[in-house]
Amino acid sequence: MTMVNAIDLREASALYAGFAAAFRYPEEGGWLSGPEFLEAFDPGVTADATSLNEASYAGIETSALFEELVRFYEHFGLRRLEKAGLPDHLGVELDFMHFLCELQQAAEARGEDVGAVTTAQRDFLDRHVLRLLAGVHGQRKESEDKASHLVRECRDFVESHREALAQ
Repeated sequence: MTMVNAIDLREASALYAGFAAAFRYPEEGGWLSGPEFLEAFDPGVTADATSLNEASYAGIETSALFEELVRFYEHFGLRRLEKAGLPDHLGVELDFMHFLCELQQAAEARGEDVGAVTTAQRDFLDRHVLRLLAGVHGQRKESEDKASHLVRECRDFVESHREALAQ
């Protein structure tokens, strides 16, 4: 099995962290301004806004989805903070992928087997991130604004990382 090499893994980790930040309400100098973000991704502000929560696209009960996500996170020693985003938010899921890339890097540096971590990455991408991005992209594919461009860039990166994990 060919692994994503260390440089690619560092880049993947950084890209996941960057995309996670871009899909949270922006700070100064982010990909989107606050008003652009709200208009694009807050259905409470704009009727045409696109939800960034997987529950909007999963087709399963929200509590079952949350339970699966929390179990995934807890399996790797992560606990949800009281004021944290919902476990199905795109930013949270991308942060988790960043974390898994970091785990893989650390394991490789120690010369350990990374099979379990790469399997977790593939499973999490297949079961959650790709489904969520497909839903978000489906809602925004007709738009040509910055938010839609962000969604396409993220989806393209995640799909290419998933393909690399399959090798």
